[in-house]
Amino acid sequence: MKLAELAPERVAVAVEHLLPEAAPVRPLRTLREGRSHRSWVLDSGLGRLVGKVAMTNRTEVVLHRLAEHRRVAGLGVPVPNLLGFTPSSELVGGRMLIVAEYLDGQDAEEAFSSMPVDAMASVLRSTGAALRQLHQVSVPAFGDVYLPNILVDAQGRFRALLDLEHVRWVDPAMDFVKPAMWMFEGRPEWADAFADGYGIAKAQPPCWPERLSVATGLELLTGVDYWTRVRDEAMREDYLRRLRAWVRSDGVRHVWSSVTT
Repeated sequence: MKLAELAPERVAVAVEHLLPEAAPVRPLRTLREGRSHRSWVLDSGLGRLVGKVAMTNRTEVVLHRLAEHRRVAGLGVPVPNLLGFTPSSELVGGRMLIVAEYLDGQDAEEAFSSMPVDAMASVLRSTGAALRQLHQVSVPAFGDVYLPNILVDAQGRFRALLDLEHVRWVDPAMDFVKPAMWMFEGRPEWADAFADGYGIAKAQPPCWPERLSVATGLELLTGVDYWTRVRDEAMREDYLRRLRAWVRSDGVRHVWSSVTT
């Protein structure tokens, strides 16, 4: 069974099997599809849930990351509570099943077009603060900070970070690379707000430019390999272009240097 062929009713049954206390479970709607997962909003005896079916060949790594997600949620980091997960559910074709609480809101990419001009800077300031909080509870890096993984509420305010199954045990400086490439180009005020929320607008950590340079190179090198494997030619070419510029600059041209004022 292909991921795209999964019926939401089967996901609902799988969630009931994983969390009997959630019964009865019924599907409400499908969420934005990821590259390696599909997610649904579900109604249940525990309230609204998100059921996510993932396709991964790195099960042990993802399970470790999910355990970290559960831990940091318990420490007050603004992320959805993780209610259960299993590495393999036969009800969804033997794939990984993840169940989390559903939080009302929109991801920041979807919400942006209807938000006031200055509202996104406020959201990103709060995102920077949330990321700082995450880093302070011993999670080195979120690994996937960009607009679709930032939840905002109906008033356009930051609510939570989403999709912590990308957590990586690397330098936290890595969490400044994707935002610079995917959110801040042409929007230095967003970058400034994010840095201000994180707490580095006025005082940078030790060796910060050097750490950003290494983080940039690592993201670009691993990204070229990833985009090649998933056959996304446009992203592969973008990463190659950036990687060539980084190499030609001897690492001085890290992504953050081009977006801040």
